[in-house]
Amino acid sequence: MCGISSHHERSYTIIIYTFVVATALLVALRFIARLRTRAPLWWDDYSVLVSLLVAIAFTAVCGVYDSLGVGLDIWAVPQENFVTIFILLEAALLCYAVSRCFVRISICLFLMRIFSIPGARPYIVLGLVLNVLISISFTFCVIFQCWPVSHFWNGWDGLHEGYCVSQWTMFLAGGIIATALDLYFIVLPVLWVAQLQLSRMKKILTAGMLSLGVIVIITSVMRVVALYNFTHSTNLTRRLPELVIWGGLELDVAIIVRACLPSLGPLLKPVGSHVKSWVSKSGGSSSDASRPFQSSGHKRLVDSSGGYHAQLSKTDQPSDIRLTTTIQQRQGPPSESETSLTMHEIELYDRQRGQVQGHVWT
Repeated sequence: MCGISSHHERSYTIIIYTFVVATALLVALRFIARLRTRAPLWWDDYSVLVSLLVAIAFTAVCGVYDSLGVGLDIWAVPQENFVTIFILLEAALLCYAVSRCFVRISICLFLMRIFSIPGARPYIVLGLVLNVLISISFTFCVIFQCWPVSHFWNGWDGLHEGYCVSQWTMFLAGGIIATALDLYFIVLPVLWVAQLQLSRMKKILTAGMLSLGVIVIITSVMRVVALYNFTHSTNLTRRLPELVIWGGLELDVAIIVRACLPSLGPLLKPVGSHVKSWVSKSGGSSSDASRPFQSSGHKRLVDSSGGYHAQLSKTDQPSDIRLTTTIQQRQGPPSESETSLTMHEIELYDRQRGQVQGHVWT
């Protein structure tokens, strides 16, 4: 037919399949990291799993589009496919809302688990409540954006009675609110990192890791742009792949950078240790061998009488052992001086049970 392109855009399926597989692998690594430290799974872990499963459902729903003609010009798509396409679109929107809700829940629970700074918990709970309320409101708007509800998938032909709200206005408002909430979950922990008892370099690295959520905001903005192009186009089936790509990327990137990467420390630290060892052997072995330790002293990392502490001692006689560490343990809840310790300083500190389980300092 004149003016109708025969090109069928299918690259969007490859993109969403690739990213959801990568996301599943990162979630698996998160669970492996938890098991490696023998830490019990908590609600933030289960929330990530739910978010992943719903993201997989989103990908599966969008994967069906290819067989229905999505990616073709709308005039080349069989009319009997339109109802199914719009039903799947509503299902994908609901999957999007649920997955984003649970990944934010996971972030809130993760922050509760690692930050014990006085006054932090009310802000985390506030973010958790806002997330749930906003997600429920968005889900309600998606379901009832048209009345009757079936008009969303039947109204395309103009033969059915009903009406719909402005989809662009609804999605734009939802995108702005979601972006503000994502910024809230980025700024708060970065401010709290400044209060932790960490070296300046560790504070910078930790804040940088927590700030990776900016990538999620970028994908969210691109999704809103794709929504604008979709809702203002007459060639919907040609524009829909762009929306599918950015919607899927937002879900997957949110799970990866907000819920998985901050939890992979136990798996990444051995790699860092090997790199440091290699660098020290290649660059500093000769200078270290020619200059043994000349001073002696002790550094107490935690000063709590009767509690646990670590001592670093230097010997003034050259030997094969240049650094010794003494660690004492006790069972029971932490004292007031110990409550300020963070997960970065005590590797296996169990704040949920308030017990020491064999700790090391980094």
